[in-house]
Amino acid sequence: MLRAPALDEDRVCRYRLATHLSPVAGPLRLLDGDFPHPEPLRAIAEHNPRQTLSLPRSGA
Repeated sequence: MLRAPALDEDRVCRYRLATHLSPVAGPLRLLDGDFPHPEPLRAIAEHNPRQTLSLPRSGA
């Protein structure tokens, strides 16, 4: 986690949320087609939302 004086905790939480959700779109797009090895893409697309749900919630 980033450590800095007066760091906005809500902003850090939103940053973490974005970093876990942004890698999901690409694999899902590829899974819509006939990608030859879908298992790794499916694992990526399932892992990141689970990570997002495990993040601590901000006070906002």
